[in-house]
Amino acid sequence: MVIFYILGLKISHRPIFNLNTIIIWLVFICSYSYASSLNFLYDTKTDKINKRENIFLKYKIDLFKIKKLSGAILITGFVLCFFTASPLYTQIIYITLVISGYLYSYPVFKLSHKAFYKLFLMTLNYCFLPGLLGIIQNFTKYSLYTILTFSLFYSSWLLYTDVKDIKGDKKVGKNTFAVILGLKKLTMLSATISISAVFIVSYLLIINDTKILIILYSAVLVQGALIIKRNWLTNKIYKNIVGYYLLLSFLGITLLIK
Repeated sequence: MVIFYILGLKISHRPIFNLNTIIIWLVFICSYSYASSLNFLYDTKTDKINKRENIFLKYKIDLFKIKKLSGAILITGFVLCFFTASPLYTQIIYITLVISGYLYSYPVFKLSHKAFYKLFLMTLNYCFLPGLLGIIQNFTKYSLYTILTFSLFYSSWLLYTDVKDIKGDKKVGKNTFAVILGLKKLTMLSATISISAVFIVSYLLIINDTKILIILYSAVLVQGALIIKRNWLTNKIYKNIVGYYLLLSFLGITLLIK
């Protein structure tokens, strides 16, 4: 989340290394922690089947303590918004993150069980909203399109988050893209999205910095390699290497943007 916020700052030519960035980072931690606590709470059955680590299962935390913890996290994040450079915008983004986190996990809505909504909310929360907060004070159409495009690019990796959970997700009726498409079609969809995003960056946004394009093309090649080496996605070590490479790619792109 913070990488996309910094990307937004860079695009809009605003300072990065200051107290405001640290406070925003803490606000993001609060929103992410709240969403994670809901996800852990309402996904205990699925996590048990998929053998995922769930702190509420591991430490047997009772419901009352979970609610108190979630409430404290919510309030802390909201209070921190007042100490940022743009409190109103930060509060709006924070509230949006909290609401989408609620919709993602709460049983009545359970949007995490619906493929399109899950991918949309993850892209919105992890990429677009943090980036939007970075550009909001010097907003231009170009900066908006740039954030949208890079969010689209990173969404191609978010498609893979449920690969190792296919078996368990089928049992509980969780319709992720991994369940619906299977590995072969999933990797092809992901590669198509990343190639489309790079095309937009190269030809429509006219970002022609050679270093940035080399990083983007290398990331696309990694995505393409997954079509051939699909077993990497079921291997935790390989999957983490690819995931961290893509994150580092974004960090590199962020630092190179002038």
